[in-house]
Amino acid sequence: MACEQNILLMLCNQCATERGPTEPNGEGGYTPRDVVDGVCVGCFPDLYAALMGNLPDQVITLYL
Repeated sequence: MACEQNILLMLCNQCATERGPTEPNGEGGYTPRDVVDGVCVGCFPDLYAALMGNLPDQVITLYL
């Protein structure tokens, strides 16, 4: 549904690594696991790059 609605789902790489829903991918990044399809993992520079050219109407942050 997120892809259909053009919604970015991103896990913070540091938080996700501490909590377990990611694993290192061997290329210096992380691969999400046990989450819904379409989720990416990154940090603020990755978020800003993903949003360039298509600024969001709303940002929702969840902290668990």
